[in-house]
Amino acid sequence: MAAPKTRADQLHIYFTADVAPYMPPIRTLPGVILSAVLFSRLGGSYRNGTGRGQLQAEDDGKLLSWRAPGSTKFGPGVRVSADGEHLLEDGEDPGKFLHADVVHAHLPSGPMMQPVYFQEVRNAYFAADISAAQAAAGSTLTFTFTAKNIGTSLIYNVKVWLDVLTPYLSISGDDVTYVTPKTEGEALVLGNVNGGATKTFYVKRTIPAGSEADGRVRAWLRASWDGV
Repeated sequence: MAAPKTRADQLHIYFTADVAPYMPPIRTLPGVILSAVLFSRLGGSYRNGTGRGQLQAEDDGKLLSWRAPGSTKFGPGVRVSADGEHLLEDGEDPGKFLHADVVHAHLPSGPMMQPVYFQEVRNAYFAADISAAQAAAGSTLTFTFTAKNIGTSLIYNVKVWLDVLTPYLSISGDDVTYVTPKTEGEALVLGNVNGGATKTFYVKRTIPAGSEADGRVRAWLRASWDGV
């Protein structure tokens, strides 16, 4: 059983100026509290994506497992014997996970399965929509992000980059030199991060003057790191 804050959940990236939920879960099992996915408090992995996942209790209702939206396989069962926080990983991709705060006495008394739905909250970060007038005039804003090691062991080679479909953004480690890496091989390297320590990086959004308003524009950041 994987302990919380020791796996893919150990790197926590959050936007220092906003605590709005990005992907709140809808529905859960009795006794299982699922936090909304936030930048400031990690409730689950953004890699879960949107759609319907499955949270199941097996055996006597105290063996929990998770299957992310689009996955075909439940992750390892986690035996719950007391109240506490537990990490539930998908069976195909352990980077897709849930943090579950469990109240043991309220868990089901037998097998039970519950769909869990994820839907994005638009405009939670990078400010509100850009109007047609603002796009025509041009706009530049800079946002500060923090990458935090919420575990106790050293993690290595923390990297951040932009999704290949994300326009208008650039990233920097010093708020001076900005780059636009679109693959992990080109990524901005933040380096090693001790347990409990942080690394700061910056994201600049530049809307060129004369741009047309487009409600389909996405702003996605990617990150990776190496463990022990």
